[in-house]
Amino acid sequence: MQYSDTGPSHQLPPSVILDRFVNGEPLPNSSQLADLKTAWSAFMELRKRSTPPQPFVVLRFVDRALSTVEETLIHGDKTRELVRWSARLRRVLKQLGDIEFLTLNESAHVLCLLTRIHALLGRFDDVASSFPRMRDRWAKEEDLDHHELRMVETVLQALFRGCGFIAPTFPGTV
Repeated sequence: MQYSDTGPSHQLPPSVILDRFVNGEPLPNSSQLADLKTAWSAFMELRKRSTPPQPFVVLRFVDRALSTVEETLIHGDKTRELVRWSARLRRVLKQLGDIEFLTLNESAHVLCLLTRIHALLGRFDDVASSFPRMRDRWAKEEDLDHHELRMVETVLQALFRGCGFIAPTFPGTV
């Protein structure tokens, strides 16, 4: 996998690119969105291998990618890109299969990520349907974990910005 900065062209294995992206280390590209595209290519390369990434690696990638999407695409006229990236990331999560086969923490993380995606897309029926699935977990825990707090933040921001970043305008509303 190649990327270049202002210096010579560098060769890094996809796993190194993905690790740097997931850990929040900037890749020497021009923007967060360019880093996301580079990391996406590296992620797709890793998925083609005989031993695809473990679920925890997939979840860390999707989480970081979704945060990048939120930071870079919710402002301005970037709705098409927002929808495209949200759909891509949702497909990656769905390809993990039945969350019942994941660990308890991984399945909760998947639900949080899907809920964030639904909020970004203004799909609040889907957002609402995820809360009963998390209620049992919340009853056992004293505090929300990082992923749950991030999910709540995304949902509240989507509601504050007008019922989702790309929610349709309903008759009688402004």
